[in-house]
Amino acid sequence: MMAGDALILAVASRSRNLELMRGLLDEAGYRVLTADDVEEFDALLQEADGVSLAVLDIDGFTAEIWARCERLQSLGVPILVLAKRLPSGVRQKALSIGARQLLEKPVRKGELRQSVQTLVTVH
Repeated sequence: MMAGDALILAVASRSRNLELMRGLLDEAGYRVLTADDVEEFDALLQEADGVSLAVLDIDGFTAEIWARCERLQSLGVPILVLAKRLPSGVRQKALSIGARQLLEKPVRKGELRQSVQTLVTVH
């Protein structure tokens, strides 16, 4: 799948992190939908049919984020999880709800770009 054909859902509670993700994904040629809270995330999930990948910065969200991840998993949307810390309990939970890759922040732009490209291509 070419970058321009891929629609990516980017979710982060911190607006600066969301801006950085959107900028990186836009620069790489992806179409991007963004959400900075669970209500926006819920609204986007209603139209998730064409989503190729979800990039979720889980910092700042409560456990309710996992229910949204389960919805993405049921739709067959691969998930890339970002977090400042990924202790084993969080890693296990993320993997159990369908996360294909987990990255600890800070994440280098090249590393995030490569991870997104790989997951979009595989999907």
